[in-house]
Amino acid sequence: MSISNEIKIIRRLLNITQTDLAMALNVTYESINKWENGKMRADNESIEKMYNFAFKNGVYFNDIYVQLFNEQLINKNKTLIFHGSDVDFELPIKLDKYNPNSDFGTGFYTTDSFGQAVLNIANKHMESIYAFSFNERDLKVLNFDIDVKWMIAVAYYRGWLGEYSNHSFVKKIVSEVENADVIFAPICDNRSALIINEFISGISTDLQCVNALKACGLKYQYVFRNEKALNKLELISDLYICKEEKSKYINDGLELNNVGLNQVKFARIEYKGKGLNIGQLLK
Repeated sequence: MSISNEIKIIRRLLNITQTDLAMALNVTYESINKWENGKMRADNESIEKMYNFAFKNGVYFNDIYVQLFNEQLINKNKTLIFHGSDVDFELPIKLDKYNPNSDFGTGFYTTDSFGQAVLNIANKHMESIYAFSFNERDLKVLNFDIDVKWMIAVAYYRGWLGEYSNHSFVKKIVSEVENADVIFAPICDNRSALIINEFISGISTDLQCVNALKACGLKYQYVFRNEKALNKLELISDLYICKEEKSKYINDGLELNNVGLNQVKFARIEYKGKGLNIGQLLK
């Protein structure tokens, strides 16, 4: 990748010379000069060094780019979204590459949260997430909130519903999903998956689980389910994520998780015995 702009940003914001940057990265002045002037591409190790150096010194490239992208899209009725996963990204997007047992089956999964996209690759070998814009005009967008319908949909597509899969209420929800071009819904992470399974297994009521899930601080996702929807996507840029940046989002996520755990416990206690269990709901 070309890091010409990034070098210019670092030097301008930190007020350092090419020689200063070369010394900080333990590379030659000639390399920095050629990278900045677009005469040579940097190797992967040097790119990682440069991004880590910038991040440690308060130069957050991706915050800058995300703000820039939002400013560019604000008057165009377009939404900025991000994709990060353990599947190698390439164009054109092929839906059959992606896991059919995800929240809403086969689809191209994105999020409106930059931080969530980083967390999606934080413990993987991937070094980039991808920024897209899209306009939902002429698309059938199905919206889910944190409620029973969302829990049922996720449980169905993840293969957890078992005997309840053919219930009329479930079939209605599945029909709505199948007829949609794009799904906008909360993301089912590991913690929320456990809560949903408590409902599916009859341990907790719908009211307990919904309120526990609301305490989880879940981020939202856009799921593109067909070619019509994919054709509305425009790739803006890939965004390099260095190890320092990954670590920050992992640590931030752990802190939020610890806060959320107490809120989830409170919700379980507060709504114990209230609401319906799955057998009563789908009788």
